[in-house]
Amino acid sequence: MKRIFLLLLICCPVINAWSAGLNRTGGLGPRAGAMSGAYTAIADDISVFYYNPAGLVNFTEPYAELGTELIIPRFSYERNNRKIRSADVYHPSPLGGYIRPLNDDLVFGLGIYSPYGLGSSFESNRFQRWRDTETMLGVVNISQAIAWRLNDKLSLGASLDIGYGQFVYRAPLEIFGRPSVIYADNKADGFGIGGSLGLLFQDESWSFGLKATSPLKVKLEGRSELSVGPITFRDRLETEFTFPGRFSFGLAWSPNEKLTLAFDTKYTFYRPANKEMTLSFRSLPISKSEKLAWKNALGFHWGLAYQATEHLTFRTGFGWLAEVIPDETVSTLMTDVAGWDISAGMEYHRNDFSLLVSALWGFGDREVKTFTRREKYQADVFVFSLSGSYRF
Repeated sequence: MKRIFLLLLICCPVINAWSAGLNRTGGLGPRAGAMSGAYTAIADDISVFYYNPAGLVNFTEPYAELGTELIIPRFSYERNNRKIRSADVYHPSPLGGYIRPLNDDLVFGLGIYSPYGLGSSFESNRFQRWRDTETMLGVVNISQAIAWRLNDKLSLGASLDIGYGQFVYRAPLEIFGRPSVIYADNKADGFGIGGSLGLLFQDESWSFGLKATSPLKVKLEGRSELSVGPITFRDRLETEFTFPGRFSFGLAWSPNEKLTLAFDTKYTFYRPANKEMTLSFRSLPISKSEKLAWKNALGFHWGLAYQATEHLTFRTGFGWLAEVIPDETVSTLMTDVAGWDISAGMEYHRNDFSLLVSALWGFGDREVKTFTRREKYQADVFVFSLSGSYRF
């Protein structure tokens, strides 16, 4: 098991970028992603670990799914009629797992996915002393989950989540809120543990689901390089970050065998854990605190699935997410906007095999006004998902 765990992490590095803080734009995976994440009351594929572990009871035979998501973030920033655009970057994200019934009422599953991520990359960032900048904060979860069918309609589920967190900060070090001549190249990673509880009620034509996800604190350790001109000082870096907890509620209705309509709402808890992020250095007798004060976030998601033929299903959806980072700390290093997403996907299924694809576009803008300047942020995030699944 240890070798499999390490292999998954080595093969699937993650550098995500989303709007609305660390929250995912839309959904996770090709099925739920195609429905903008309206999946808490459905939870019938490998995204069950993210949406609702109680959905494991939907699997009456062994099931495996393997895939990936490709995230392409595009940001722009304008201040006093001067505008810059982010560098072109392409970020793969892991998605996969295995589910196996233990008996008629108990089902176990093991999955890997990335629930949160935030970052940006700019070349010759004119608002950061014309230096290249790159920031990233994300986590990959290895989830072990189990679900118990209480009766024909009601099920409960729980997961233990081992999170592998990553932190990157390559930019001028800010002093009193302004970029200094000190260029910082920081990179750290580490592990944390969290969990979730889920409930799923399924009737003949409708269902509803609930999921509560705990915060996940990750202790990050790595290396730091601080440069002033040709002089570089190398040190060890330590910090920690608490990825937020989340509460999700979903409804799904199938008026006939071919059509499913779904709605989700999610509330993400950034407060009070993340007031600031402190970087501590092992040799230097100093520490650097970055004010966060991120706000709790609310999101809404609507989705539709239609089985057009015996072998082909189409899905679509749209959603909205609130911004998280307050006006006083939003910047080109941590870009954040409120915005919408639209999504679509299709699934080809024959016998026990399914091939799934989806595409999502998240977009939004934001204006920040002060006494001395007016800033405008714009974000476009494209997510393409592909996976294959098999029921044994």
